[in-house]
Amino acid sequence: MARLLASGLLLSVLAYASASGAGKLDDVRDAVQDDSDDKDDSDDSESIWDDDCDHLDEDCNGYGGGSSGGVSKGGPLKLSMRLRTEYAWDVENVHQPAVHAVLLFPWLLGMECGWTFFLENVGGAVDHLSFGYAHVLLRLFAIDALDVRTGLGGRWMVDGGRVDGGFSYTLAMDVMPAKYLVFSAAGDLGTLGNAFVAHGRLTAGGRYRSLVVYAGYDVQQIGDVLFHGPVAGLQLWF
Repeated sequence: MARLLASGLLLSVLAYASASGAGKLDDVRDAVQDDSDDKDDSDDSESIWDDDCDHLDEDCNGYGGGSSGGVSKGGPLKLSMRLRTEYAWDVENVHQPAVHAVLLFPWLLGMECGWTFFLENVGGAVDHLSFGYAHVLLRLFAIDALDVRTGLGGRWMVDGGRVDGGFSYTLAMDVMPAKYLVFSAAGDLGTLGNAFVAHGRLTAGGRYRSLVVYAGYDVQQIGDVLFHGPVAGLQLWF
């Protein structure tokens, strides 16, 4: 009888382990890679809301160029560079440390790129995927307290030795209503392998000289897999 109970308990544990062996990152692989279709041209994308990616836009001595003006005034814009590191946490326990960089040139154009690691504890082991993006930016509007920019580029997912890519469009807005406050809304949408992707965020931060400390909420959907939760980070710009 004891042996029968032990066998039943072992089978239950094995069943639980096999059931818990597939997490959200496995669902992302299924959505992006979709190997079952043998890479046919059909794109089984699901539609979601949009909103990503992203960043603040500010010169060293003032937001969006200060007295030098901006796009709306026809004045020159100064070179601006920002580096950001952050940590987002999905409510279903997927951790997302990330790094981002933005470079804005004096003539309305810019570039940005970023890298995010998705880490998930599945059955006692850590599953992981890496995501990157790169955009060429156009500054649509830049004055002392408001900056709006948009951009086109690509995104990719690295899963071991495999890389899946896709298209990406981004739109971002930063508002600085007071000297030490920065509010940001940003988003991107596009494709990744066979999946549709939408990503958005809202953050509020405090700024002192070249340092911004911020926190907010981040939402991303890849195929039918939804990640959402709080995000916090540090940003330097020059």
